[in-house]
Amino acid sequence: MVDKVQIAVSDFKIAQDDNIRIFPASHLAKETDVTGGVLYQCGSRFIYGSKAVLNDKLWNLTIKPGFGMEVHFNPAVVVNGNNFYRVNEREFRKSLDMVSDSLIDQGVYFDFENANITRLDVANDKEMNEPFPVYVPLFRFMNAKRARPIEYENGYYFTNGNRTLVFYDKNAEMVRNKKPVSGGENVMRCEYRLCSKDAVSRFAEFGNSITSMRKVAFADLAEFHRNSIADFAFADIPEPETSAYSYNTEKEIIMFFKAKYKRNGLAMYHKARAVLERFGSIGNYRDVLLDCGYHRSYVFRHIKAVKQAVSFVERVESRHGKPSIGSLYAEIHERFIREAA
Repeated sequence: MVDKVQIAVSDFKIAQDDNIRIFPASHLAKETDVTGGVLYQCGSRFIYGSKAVLNDKLWNLTIKPGFGMEVHFNPAVVVNGNNFYRVNEREFRKSLDMVSDSLIDQGVYFDFENANITRLDVANDKEMNEPFPVYVPLFRFMNAKRARPIEYENGYYFTNGNRTLVFYDKNAEMVRNKKPVSGGENVMRCEYRLCSKDAVSRFAEFGNSITSMRKVAFADLAEFHRNSIADFAFADIPEPETSAYSYNTEKEIIMFFKAKYKRNGLAMYHKARAVLERFGSIGNYRDVLLDCGYHRSYVFRHIKAVKQAVSFVERVESRHGKPSIGSLYAEIHERFIREAA
């Protein structure tokens, strides 16, 4: 459920910095080299630069002059080694202890329990009826509150700087990161991200510190996720009758045409689809051909062949149900809002 936690502190101590990477202050080639701001103090030494970075297998740390130190981690990665299998309450609290202990082992000291949470991601996974690309047309019709939509490969999100709602193909992400896992075939992840300290303080009613997060029941967190995305992006229902497509339906139809018509399979598929989508019925298509001057005997033979193809398409669609933007919206709403209750 908790997918990412980011904390920030201004009061910290670095006892050992052998593995910390220092980035020099940025400057133009024609300018005199500068040392940058003070990053931190280690013993009696002051370390200068534009930023300092320390990456551990459990967490990532960044220090900037005048800003302080930021640490972010994914509880699932801390406990399971990947972010596919989400943690439960006990494992989440264990991940907090593991991160705290690991920071101390690396010589990084600060008040971990009272650190301000500056980013919080809450996620839910659902097995969908269709592969992720089928739902992209739906996301294009949805409107999130004062947020701009952004489409990317295997994902779609709405963001306004403070809050972000992301839908993406979780299996595709794992394969892309070369961390394949054993999960469902069409796993979609829905992440609700509070992307700033102000957003966490404003929208996360359970508090904005590690101490407060330790006390949150995951049932309450699930309700928070459900209510937040419902309010953020599910207030306006898209045009329900707008046509969509079903990957599974089209695959079954094309496989049939491939087996029956061999090399002409795709041609017959497109003829059948054109008749249904452009002409609406076999009768309308026949009348157009006759009005265009085609001989009646040719039209009869042609219509007979196309009618068989159209009949199969209609049988498959009646069995699976003809998809629409409305039906895709209903499935997303059912999975991530109603079903999660």
